[in-house]
Amino acid sequence: MTSIRERRNAFIGRDADVRAVLGLLESRRLVTVTGVGGVGKTRLAMHVANVFAHARSRKAWAVSLAEVREPEQVALALMRTLGLADRPDASPRDIVVTALAQQESLVLLDNCEHLLDTVCDLVDDLLDSLPNVSILTTSRRALSLDGEGVYPLAPLGTMTADGGVSDAVTLLIERAKDSDARFDAQRQDLSAALALCRTLDGLPLAIELAAARLRSLSIAELADRIESRFTLPPGDRRVDLRQRTLRAVVDWSYDLCTPDERRVWAALSVFSGTFSTAAAIAVSVDADLDEVAAWSAFEGLVAQSLVEQREPGRHRLLETIREYGRDRARESGTWDDTRRRHLAHFCELVRTHRTTFHGPGQAAALARLRQEWGELQAGLTFAVADDSAVEEGARLVSDLRYHWAVGGFLREGRKWVGSALARGPSPLLRAELHTLGGWLALVQGDLDTAAAHLDAAQSLLAGSADREAAVVAMEVSRWLGSHALFRGDLDQARELFTRSIGDARALGDEAATLMSAFQLTVAEAHAHARDAALPADEARRLAEALDESWMRSHALWSLSVAALSSERPDDAAALVREALAIERSFHDDLGTCLMLETWAAIACRQAHHESAAVVWAALADGWRRVGSDIAAFGPHLAAQHDAAIDRTRTALDRTRFAAAWERGRRLDLVEAVVFALDTADAASPLSIREREVADGIHRGLSNREIAAELVISVRTVETHVQHIFTKLSVSSRTRIAAWVERGSAGRNP
Repeated sequence: MTSIRERRNAFIGRDADVRAVLGLLESRRLVTVTGVGGVGKTRLAMHVANVFAHARSRKAWAVSLAEVREPEQVALALMRTLGLADRPDASPRDIVVTALAQQESLVLLDNCEHLLDTVCDLVDDLLDSLPNVSILTTSRRALSLDGEGVYPLAPLGTMTADGGVSDAVTLLIERAKDSDARFDAQRQDLSAALALCRTLDGLPLAIELAAARLRSLSIAELADRIESRFTLPPGDRRVDLRQRTLRAVVDWSYDLCTPDERRVWAALSVFSGTFSTAAAIAVSVDADLDEVAAWSAFEGLVAQSLVEQREPGRHRLLETIREYGRDRARESGTWDDTRRRHLAHFCELVRTHRTTFHGPGQAAALARLRQEWGELQAGLTFAVADDSAVEEGARLVSDLRYHWAVGGFLREGRKWVGSALARGPSPLLRAELHTLGGWLALVQGDLDTAAAHLDAAQSLLAGSADREAAVVAMEVSRWLGSHALFRGDLDQARELFTRSIGDARALGDEAATLMSAFQLTVAEAHAHARDAALPADEARRLAEALDESWMRSHALWSLSVAALSSERPDDAAALVREALAIERSFHDDLGTCLMLETWAAIACRQAHHESAAVVWAALADGWRRVGSDIAAFGPHLAAQHDAAIDRTRTALDRTRFAAAWERGRRLDLVEAVVFALDTADAASPLSIREREVADGIHRGLSNREIAAELVISVRTVETHVQHIFTKLSVSSRTRIAAWVERGSAGRNP
């Protein structure tokens, strides 16, 4: 069961509200929690969603729309929250409906008020299409849809029927303890706490902001200061009194800040969602505020609970605090400069990611970009709209290439490529963008659009002789090779991949050979070339030397394709298992589907037909989710798939095949990978690299000699030897040599 992550501090009170909203969800499929800002709609809705989902064994998903500014991004935000891959042949709405059709779920759409019309259309559509899905929303206004249950959330109570401590007072005391564990409310403080909470109208956000001040003030002192501060004039009677109270609390908090803290508050309001400490300092430092002062001011805002820590090193501003900061930034004339610093920070982050991608920490780096996606969108939106940032925006789109293609943001990548091209950047950047557009179209099976992009890139590069143009030309050759491979033109594919590899080496960029090398092995294997494995084997060795994982997994996959093609299914099985074990950390659904296809074909060749059928059933849905199929990667892999599945159908009777298929149909891609990796490999318990080390031991080589032969470090060999000892349950090199000598297929030495 998937649950929604709630804040770590205690959920205070609201028992009656929880019961009431749960009651509405029991009888209605759409419930909206309404109320003023700061009343606690989000916190209540998340808690209720988890309680409801747990009681009914449902999955629960929470989509925050606070960071979403464009109507077309609403369904996309839901698609991303569900962890669904993009498909070129379907809208985000259709992808969501397909994914949720077979499961009972609760979807929470949080902060809907600024996109109400779009949210209404989506919710109406989902409720009509998905009778097994319930929807909970939070908004300052009801959606006003047919069948909607509306729950107006009131502030926390300040009085209890029995004269006990109210929820509002409890919240004040508990949050004060969160800020300072030494805080101890005495009995005489309770009347002052009650007066304070009444002044604050029981609004949770206002109470939490006030509680942060109890480090330096007693409850009575704080109550006196706030009461005098909040003797408000009547004002516009059309403005909700509670909303005016909240504004006054935030005004008061702002006035208590130092000038530096006010500047940093305004700067931090540029963030749409959570942000790192480094990003916070980067957007805050300017000509009038150095890094040391920015750090001090930032820490002051955290101490006052104006900046909320979400997890180690990650922070956020509550929506009310963020809106207030933006108002102050616009009033002071610093808003545009802050957005430029924000853009510059993320441009540098992404540039570093791109230039260091072929090295250690790839999966973590991609996860970081996914985490920063809201900020990246904000930066791209600003850059594309700002005439002074055309080149910067185009460079950001280009540098995000691995985020788009490997991170699973294909739809967004193609959209931003088009937007950046429309702004008319320099010819070289246009060539880069067309090359990237070609790659993204290729992996979605859109060969015509890919060809148009790559042709445009070639035209822009014609006559250019500098190094930057040569780098792009090398990439164009690579993707033209992919295009030929996917069309089934093996001769042209081999020629283009070989050219791209040669050009990369001429440029002194060995890492740039990796993408072409593994594809060259696939083309050579399809052509039944004797030395088909050589390019991918070189790529694997290079990836290991670079401590590069993503290309290593693809090199291993292509080696498994070559091994299967040359009738070595046991070797192929070990290779593809190792590839899958690496690939699983990248959440690269397209690559995972390709590798699982090969795993199933190998299982079929080894007569493990039921296991193959389980994986193919999982892939039927997996390919549909990524918007592609095996045929998009060329007729040779498609023919292999068709022949293998026919053999499996023939080998199994109808009952066994149907049972295996039903089992696989219930697996998602992550579960299918676990199934594949957990299924016993009868050929060998060792990975392909461990088998190479074992073979070296059998031939009497020392660890140093094995390292030299395999082009890896001695320490890496030592690690492999220890793994072999463990897997074979032996304790000497002699026993390893004996295992190899017998040509063991998994027997203990």
